[in-house]
Amino acid sequence: MSAAAPHRAVFISDVHLGSGNCHAAELAAFLGGLRTRRLYLVGDIVDLWWMAQRRAAWGADQHRVVEALHALARAGTELVYVPGNRGFNRLRRRLGLRYWSLADFLKSRSGAAERYIARFVQAGLDDARRRGLDGIVCGHIHRAALVERDGLVYANDGDWVESLTALAEQPDGSLVLLRHDGAELARLPSRRPRPERLSEAA
Repeated sequence: MSAAAPHRAVFISDVHLGSGNCHAAELAAFLGGLRTRRLYLVGDIVDLWWMAQRRAAWGADQHRVVEALHALARAGTELVYVPGNRGFNRLRRRLGLRYWSLADFLKSRSGAAERYIARFVQAGLDDARRRGLDGIVCGHIHRAALVERDGLVYANDGDWVESLTALAEQPDGSLVLLRHDGAELARLPSRRPRPERLSEAA
């Protein structure tokens, strides 16, 4: 990928490819137009649970997603895969418990969902602060967000079931939350000082 790539890195998660809920056509189109140095696939890209239940929805659009990923790799984009949360349900199966869907839980209990999301966000920010980091980039809860809170960045790239969003780091270090059609939903400026500011301070 050339240095002129519009994005330094792009993060997508919670695609649930293979489930009936995935918007594979929109994702394939998004990936087809994407130019980035690095693409992070941050968990729950393929929904193995749906596939294991023999309810997989796999057709031309899903193949187009895989082809778009291959095309990006051939063009020089580094693909980085981060495993998802399916191990949680594997443990539940071993214990004889039924499948548990975080997305369904969040949709069914708005008050409980809001409390869960608030705890999730705070736990991520607390962990970032403990580690001396500038913030956290995550997925998992199917709620896209890009905010700065108490001097830390909380960036959730959303999902491809409902929000159809991705997070992009620009060459200048700014972060942008993108909708599937490329529309910018939110932006945070770079936290790094610009070179001209460094020379002024010297």
